[in-house]
Amino acid sequence: MKSSHLFAVALLLSLSACKIVVNVPPGAGGYVRFNENGYGDACSENCEYDVVDIYFDRTFVAVPKRGYSFSGWKQGDRQLCGGSKEDCHISTAGFEGNDSLLAWLRTDEEFYLEPVFVNEYRSEGSAEACFIETAWGEGQGYDMYLHLEDNPVEVRDGFMRRSMRDEFSSGDNRLIPVLETLQVAGDDEYHHFIERLISVDSDVPMVRIYDEDISIYKPDRRKVQITYDPPRNIRFDLELGASITETRTETLRHFEGGVFKEESVRNVSETQTYVGREIVKPALVPFFYPVCRFEFRREIQDRDGQYTEIENLWFDTEYGIPLRQIINGRQYITGSFTPPHPY
Repeated sequence: MKSSHLFAVALLLSLSACKIVVNVPPGAGGYVRFNENGYGDACSENCEYDVVDIYFDRTFVAVPKRGYSFSGWKQGDRQLCGGSKEDCHISTAGFEGNDSLLAWLRTDEEFYLEPVFVNEYRSEGSAEACFIETAWGEGQGYDMYLHLEDNPVEVRDGFMRRSMRDEFSSGDNRLIPVLETLQVAGDDEYHHFIERLISVDSDVPMVRIYDEDISIYKPDRRKVQITYDPPRNIRFDLELGASITETRTETLRHFEGGVFKEESVRNVSETQTYVGREIVKPALVPFFYPVCRFEFRREIQDRDGQYTEIENLWFDTEYGIPLRQIINGRQYITGSFTPPHPY
């Protein structure tokens, strides 16, 4: 492959930078490797490389995963090799003897290198094609696995059933809430139980989440009740690449050993984006399956300050069950792809 050596050096001159930050977003579909003096290394998340002398000489190569292709380096302010589809070769060999360039190496500025990978299975269209209403219905269930600290913990009896709450009105629709129950049954070291009260609006279409109870029995006994006001929504009416932002207040009630401890409130602004159709490989199976991917970016303000949470969620296109979930780069669930069945 040809390199982008001249472009990279020119950008180094204009940016006055002395640090390269390689950014590979979670779920990007690949990683970056580099070669330096015959040695290689790989970067699958955020990596920083100091440029401090005239001996920096590295070639960065974008490596796509199966089902993805490399479409080029990201363009933008302080982005190295932006727009190029070639390997990005960065060298400071030409800085020798130039006091101005050497002075730039002693600054603390940064510039960036980010690969863009495209899922070869992604298609056009709206998220409505991924809305499987029966997946949210009464008595349906599925098996899945939960990843905590990179250790798979089996999730047994993951199922949804009708709630005992009365039918209620929401606008022009009469909605019957469904109680979604997820039991995490691991070994003696970990065990918890999650209940979510949801309803399905097939006219939009969307799924509303009203409240959640998260009970942790092992290693200790704790419980958090979360109430969403207004309800949190998963929107299946978005077009490819479209987003919608909703705000809500979340009330959290904390219990320890069955005793109420405290109540806290946080304000959330959530932007949901329909990323598109992709393929993923669920846990413990050798096959890839088509899914719909959604991104939820949450700006959260609570008593400790403000912070950002980014969640990516993948729904199977045939049965509508979640096969993968990543929150702030950490993978929490991945389905075993057992088709939904009555419990």
